[in-house]
Amino acid sequence: RKVFRVAGVYVIVAWLIIQIGEATFEALNLPSWALTLIIVLLFTGFPIAIIFAWIFDKTPEGIVRSSKVSKDTVSKKPVVSNAIIAVLILIIIGMYLYPKVFNEDQAIATKLQEKQNAKSIAVLPFTPFTLSEENQSFADGVHDDILTQLSKIHDLKVISRTSVMEYKKTTKKIKQIAQELSVQHVLEGSVRRAGDQIRIVAQLIDANTDNHIWSETYDREYKDIFTIQSDVAKNIADALKATLTPEEIDYIDEIPTENLEAYDYFLKGMHFWNTSLNKAGYQKAVDMFDKATELDPDFALAYANASMIHTYLYIFTTWDHSPERKELAKNALEQAIAIDPDHPRVHYAKGSYQFWCLYDVNAALSEYEIALKGEPNSADIVSSIGWAHYKLGNWERVEENFLKVVELDPLSVIGTRNVAYFYRDQRQFHKADNYFNLAIQLDPELARLYRERAFNYLTGFGDIDQARSLLQEAEISVKDPEALLPARYYIELYARDLSKALSYAKDSKENDPGSVSLGEAYHLLKEKELAQAEFESMRSYYENKVIEEPDFPS
Repeated sequence: RKVFRVAGVYVIVAWLIIQIGEATFEALNLPSWALTLIIVLLFTGFPIAIIFAWIFDKTPEGIVRSSKVSKDTVSKKPVVSNAIIAVLILIIIGMYLYPKVFNEDQAIATKLQEKQNAKSIAVLPFTPFTLSEENQSFADGVHDDILTQLSKIHDLKVISRTSVMEYKKTTKKIKQIAQELSVQHVLEGSVRRAGDQIRIVAQLIDANTDNHIWSETYDREYKDIFTIQSDVAKNIADALKATLTPEEIDYIDEIPTENLEAYDYFLKGMHFWNTSLNKAGYQKAVDMFDKATELDPDFALAYANASMIHTYLYIFTTWDHSPERKELAKNALEQAIAIDPDHPRVHYAKGSYQFWCLYDVNAALSEYEIALKGEPNSADIVSSIGWAHYKLGNWERVEENFLKVVELDPLSVIGTRNVAYFYRDQRQFHKADNYFNLAIQLDPELARLYRERAFNYLTGFGDIDQARSLLQEAEISVKDPEALLPARYYIELYARDLSKALSYAKDSKENDPGSVSLGEAYHLLKEKELAQAEFESMRSYYENKVIEEPDFPS
């Protein structure tokens, strides 16, 4: 009996048939179920073929039942053909496993693509009818509020602001945008404001068919802005057949302030916060929130946002890591809690203050988790939960939350980079490299990404040549090549070229007074006195830092 030979040949032939079907059925305009039918028939036929191979044997007299065949009449085992069959099967297995093991970039992209579902949506930036700064700020504010409203719905997957803002002036087709963001639906909109009159046009598009499944034009007075935004969110949920809980409806219908002038300042504050990545921009944002609370002392959301910005200004040490800034964050938070202690954004602001200003990770995590119940699609809150678990060493939860951030915010360089850092720290260097690569594709000008990927090559694989090659590529792309110096230093250390390493260490010292690489290089070169002097200098440097900032963990 030749059961194993028959099984091997059957697998090879079945695989070839499926490959031919995948390549030709669409071109032949055959229905989509045709390939499924072929696969089902092939699977059904496999046990039948095995049974027949067991019952019957091939002899010089033809095919006969096994029980009637003597040992002398059964053809000898063809070793060569069996070996060929075994090799072919191994090749097929290799072709299946190779992309999964060695082409993980594609595997990651495919995995994200598979997350696409019928209740997923990306809200593209709204377009102002006129290009004045006031109208642009208003359009951004309406877009941000509608995005926030949708993010409150558990039954939807809503792409975060960072990713959708990449398409602010795009010429890409809706279908391509949806594919890049792994969603099935896209919301487009336009906004015009003239005095107390506003027009908001919104249209929900099925990216697979390019059909409009819901659209509405709102010509209303400005005082109806909150009603319009909640109406848009509920209509989209209805169009996508998403379930809305009573709590979600109440949260969507909330009116944050009755004072429309205060709301104007709030929108301006959000505009500065979302478009600025520097101290001056953040200060403008907090000034706008302060004006909003002056006009409406019960504006809890403005207080909460002001507290968060004060917290962020405090944690960036080169911005304002002062006791006064910390106190401003605390005061704004206390005002928000006094007005609306149960609001998800107030819980998030409280968690941020506890995490960054008080370093109370467990308390912060509790607040973050409460906030997430109100805004389940907030990539910022999910990321904060991930970092809290990072501090606590809960690695499975870190991975779960960091990957969730990439799903909700697929074009976020920071989110993708954080996953790379996590995998590197867990010594999963192949996965780390793939996410570093994805992050570089998102921002090829950011030197830090190349530097950290080079470290990953060195620490994970000891691959000096690959690290060097990467930095040569980076020289062409990055804005600040000086940021690559620490990586160049470590490359030469790994290569045992200590003189070059010393040169890079000196350059690094000029760019980073806190760098310890110069003392390390002197030590490796047996320059004990120079090394000792450098280490003493560094000890003094960090002692002064502790005196200046005794409560700062870093």
